[in-house]
Amino acid sequence: MQKENPTKRHRLASEIRELVSLFLQGGLSRADFVRNEGLCLATLGSYLKR
Repeated sequence: MQKENPTKRHRLASEIRELVSLFLQGGLSRADFVRNEGLCLATLGSYLKR
């Protein structure tokens, strides 16, 4: 039986759009934003490229 990693989750496209919108409107640095949202910096970069 495999144990799931609780930090990994698949986000819906609507959730990704909301996160990107929050980042762009928030005025925080990438590092501060991912810290507040519990994201990985690379994940935010990937979302911003979409």
